[in-house]
Amino acid sequence: MHEVNFSEYFVGFLFDTLYLAGIPLLMATLGALAVAIFQALTQIQDQNLSQTVKIVVIVIVFMVAGTSLVQPLVLRTDLVFSDIHRF
Repeated sequence: MHEVNFSEYFVGFLFDTLYLAGIPLLMATLGALAVAIFQALTQIQDQNLSQTVKIVVIVIVFMVAGTSLVQPLVLRTDLVFSDIHRF
């Protein structure tokens, strides 16, 4: 019988989750940095502006690339469920 390596599945899920969450978080951080620079140049002191830009950027990223971000996680889940008979 073939032995299943659970750590391989676990590490794969961690990388898939990092890919799924990392790209929107990186884009939101870049958007917040742009707003912070704009606020520093114009001396606007609105705290809600940065949060609003982060939310809008994350929504846009998921609308544009949502399926390609979720696809590795779905494929790995399908692989685990197809190998479940070996457990």
